[in-house]
Amino acid sequence: GSTAPKRHALDPRVNCLVAVRSARARDAVEFAVFAFALVPLGAAQTFLDSVERVYTELAALAHEVAAARQAGPRLGPYIAPAWKADVQQLFGVSSLGTGVGTYLYDREGRRWRSTATANITLFHAGGERWVQDQLSADVGTFGQNMTTGEGPNAVCRALPTRYSDPFALLHFARRQGMSSVGGEPCELWAGGVAAYNASACVGSDGVPRAFNMTTGVAYKALSSMHYVFSNPVVGPLDDAEFAPSDACASRYPAPPCGQSGVAELELFRVHGAQEPPSLENRNLGDALGDMAFFCDIAGFDESQLVTKWSVEANTSWGQYAYCIYAAHKNLCFGHTGKHVGREGALSLGKGTMGGQCSANDDVGSWYSFPAEGQCPEGAALGSGGCTWKATVARTISAGCVLEER
Repeated sequence: GSTAPKRHALDPRVNCLVAVRSARARDAVEFAVFAFALVPLGAAQTFLDSVERVYTELAALAHEVAAARQAGPRLGPYIAPAWKADVQQLFGVSSLGTGVGTYLYDREGRRWRSTATANITLFHAGGERWVQDQLSADVGTFGQNMTTGEGPNAVCRALPTRYSDPFALLHFARRQGMSSVGGEPCELWAGGVAAYNASACVGSDGVPRAFNMTTGVAYKALSSMHYVFSNPVVGPLDDAEFAPSDACASRYPAPPCGQSGVAELELFRVHGAQEPPSLENRNLGDALGDMAFFCDIAGFDESQLVTKWSVEANTSWGQYAYCIYAAHKNLCFGHTGKHVGREGALSLGKGTMGGQCSANDDVGSWYSFPAEGQCPEGAALGSGGCTWKATVARTISAGCVLEER
């Protein structure tokens, strides 16, 4: 029989919290971490602003149900503990293309890996090849890392986050009947918690043939995610299949560029009205790079602002850092010491090493500004080894950019 808690007759928010407490709060937290890991690098702040409240509420509940995850009744479908399959991935923005590659899942080993190649049409109608290798595993300092690019031009991005189960949200799903994917019958499941919803069509072997998620956030690239799995192989996976990429194992973070000059830049940042006027440990981009993000990848909220910055920086660019807001402050991961980080937007374009040292005139550039590299007020660039200084040039509403340009 069912041991589901009673539903509250008046307030659906209570029902949500009761369900989380009594069933799978940790699963929801793991899903939030997984969703965050999928954000295109350089755009994490916008996503975090959208889900920080939900994530915090769920995290506060996780400790209450750690034991329930082991002993409680299973609400969702059976997912095989270890398998690999071919995968097609599609996110909420069509210009990011359909990623085609391989997916590996090992729940008991607390690890998963997704590799994909896509044709991204953000900048050119014919598109550009984009290769991504994403690994989540409870090994070493970095639980999440993503490698973009190929061979010697591959670049590693790493985050000190723990393993997250990509199918955790299915613990909230209910069976909806039978369906089929690619002519193969499978059980259809759907459900969600808070702003997140998921559906899956799961084969008799416990491998999803399709998996769909919506997040309820305005960030377009992550508003929905769709996966189609085929040719599954169920069974234990070899450790070698989860080995870090060469870029992560031996070339992280990348060394700074060889040149050392001075660049005067006009850069832009989309942000909330409460954000202080500072670039310490923050990401932003030039006109071409940031408008690709603003107009297509992320979408915009008319209540947001766009600030133009006048920046003076040393051109010994370091690896572009992944800057996020955590523990009430901004932090950057993966930067090269005091050096201003730089890459071609989404690591695309004809430049090498993701555009760290290249012109990037075909796709624009994204930048990261480490707090330790900022010049003291009134100091000249280079004083005491400082690498950048910046002043606000102008701030306007985000709605003005598109509606009154």
